[in-house]
Amino acid sequence: MKRGWVIKVCQNRNTYIKDYYYSGSIYRHLGEYYGVFQDIDEAKVYTSQKRAVNAMEKLKVRVWNWDAMEVELLEDEEEWKTK
Repeated sequence: MKRGWVIKVCQNRNTYIKDYYYSGSIYRHLGEYYGVFQDIDEAKVYTSQKRAVNAMEKLKVRVWNWDAMEVELLEDEEEWKTK
C-alpha cells in the first residue's frame, strides 16, 4: 500500500464497527447514488490532503448511504514497520 490520503467512513462512531474506505466509484440504484466502500486494500489513494477533502465534500453531497466520513493519512507499509 502506498503513502497518501484516503477517505474513511464508519457506520457508528460510538461503538467499534469495522472501518471502510472509499474505493473511488459510485453506482446508481432506483435514482439514488451510493458510494462503493471497501477494505483498505481497495481504497482510492489521493496525492494530497486538499484533494481528498474536496472529494469527500463532494461525496457527502452526492451519495446517500454514508455521511460520517473523514480524511486519513495512509503511510507506506515499509515506513510504518520501521517506526
